[in-house]
Amino acid sequence: MVTQPTRKDNILNVFLTNRPTLTTRSTTLPGLSDHDIVFIESSTSAKRSKPVKRLIHLWKNADVDLLRSKCHQFQQHSKETYTTTSNINTVWENIKDNHLKFLDSCVPSKMSRDI
Repeated sequence: MVTQPTRKDNILNVFLTNRPTLTTRSTTLPGLSDHDIVFIESSTSAKRSKPVKRLIHLWKNADVDLLRSKCHQFQQHSKETYTTTSNINTVWENIKDNHLKFLDSCVPSKMSRDI
């Protein structure tokens, strides 16, 4: 997009774009050193996406003793239920589902606010 020399008769500074129609003006201005400044004016604006609401766990209010107890019970149950020949996907789903339930029941949470 730079068509004027930026140092003596050479174009050393460039501005690259894949949307040249959005560039309304490109010029050089005197710089502080031996290079000119490239000034670009474009018809674009930054878009800020609205943050997605998310669940925030309030760990400082968690019932840690209850969580520890449930995890210990789950561990004992898993030792009795599964063996080294058990289907790993079944074991993983059981671990994941139970721990998510423990999290929901022992750790209070809230949704983030809209900004």
